[in-house]
Amino acid sequence: KVEAVKRLPFSTKELQRIFSSAIYTKRFRPKGGGDDAFAWVPVLAYVTGARLEELCQLRLTDVLRDGKHGWYLNIGDGDSQRVKTESSRRTVPLHPAVIEAGFIRYVDALRVQKCDWVFPALRPDNDGRRGGNFGKVFARFLRSDNGCGITDPRLVFHSFRHTFKTMCRDSSIVEEVHDALTGHVGTSVGRDYGTVPLSRLAPAMGQLA
Repeated sequence: KVEAVKRLPFSTKELQRIFSSAIYTKRFRPKGGGDDAFAWVPVLAYVTGARLEELCQLRLTDVLRDGKHGWYLNIGDGDSQRVKTESSRRTVPLHPAVIEAGFIRYVDALRVQKCDWVFPALRPDNDGRRGGNFGKVFARFLRSDNGCGITDPRLVFHSFRHTFKTMCRDSSIVEEVHDALTGHVGTSVGRDYGTVPLSRLAPAMGQLA
C-alpha cells in the first residue's frame, strides 16, 4: 500500500494568498496569535525552513550578526527551549529580504524594551510550547474564507518547511547544505561528522530568489 501524501509545499498562488492577506495588508493580529509574531513567524518559516516551535521559542540572544556573513539565527535548546533532534541545533543565515522587510529593526526595538523573547506576546500552552496556541490560530486563519481560504488538509504551517526545501532544490543548493539549513539528518555516516560552516550557508541562502 502506497502511503498517502501527508504534507505539500505551498504553490506560488497559495503563498501570494498568505502574504497578501489581512495579516500584511491590514495588520490583522488575532487573539492568541502573539501580536506581531503572527506576521513574522510565517515570513521566517518561508525563508529559513525552520519548524514552528524553533521560531516561536527564539530569544533575542539567538539573533546574531557575523562580521563577515551577516545576520543569522541560532537554533538550539536551552532554558525553556527544546529541539526535535541533535541535528536541529544549527545556525541559519537570514535572507536579505527579511532584513529589508525590517526584522532587525523589530528585534532592535525589543532589545531597547529589554525583552527576552523575539515574540514576547506568545504564551506557552499546557505542554510549555510557545508555538502551540499560535499553530491553532494560524491553522484557522489559513482555512478561513476571511483569511487565506486554503482548505487542502495537506497544506499546513509545516508546508513552509516543505516549500523551503523545494526552493533549495530549485536553486541548485546541494543537499548537504540545505539539510544543514533545515536541521535534517544526512543519509551517509560521514554527514554525521563536523558541521557545515556559515561561510557555506550564507552564500547558499543568497541563492534563493
